[in-house]
Amino acid sequence: MLRSDQARVNLPPPGVEAGDVDPTPTPIPKPPPSAAAQRWPGEAQVRGFVADYLRTGESNEPGIQDDFYSSRVDYFNEGTVDQAFITKDTKRYNKRWPDRHFTLVDPVEISESPDHDPEKFVVNFHCLFAVRQPGNPAKGETEKNAKGETTNTYTLERTGPESLRIVAIKEERVKAK
Repeated sequence: MLRSDQARVNLPPPGVEAGDVDPTPTPIPKPPPSAAAQRWPGEAQVRGFVADYLRTGESNEPGIQDDFYSSRVDYFNEGTVDQAFITKDTKRYNKRWPDRHFTLVDPVEISESPDHDPEKFVVNFHCLFAVRQPGNPAKGETEKNAKGETTNTYTLERTGPESLRIVAIKEERVKAK
């Protein structure tokens, strides 16, 4: 806006007295949220859920991730399993790699679930990982390390206004270039 136009902004239109003009601006209506925006949680909530899940994955506390999963989960390459299977598998992984670090890499992409269920949605993201198993020199074991990046696809289900659960989880290691 030009400075010369600024003085005109507060003037009433020609033929209208200044006292007849309401100084309160008319609010501009916001467009209604899209169906997807109404159906799925916001990106911040989903990102927080994934970040919390990864953070608990760094813990060696048994069962700490149980609340992130639905009662039945399409779990990696195992097919549909129950929580007892997931807990056992997590304990085995934690024993193999007791020192774990995961870093969520932006962006987190949210899309419709393949079955078009309005309470489910798919989340795709990348994760950097570094895992370590200390060796036991007395047994002639050396330390083992692995690090890299994965692409992850989680299908999440809304179970309440602020509650999400994993109903499917897939992961693929990104090949080094």
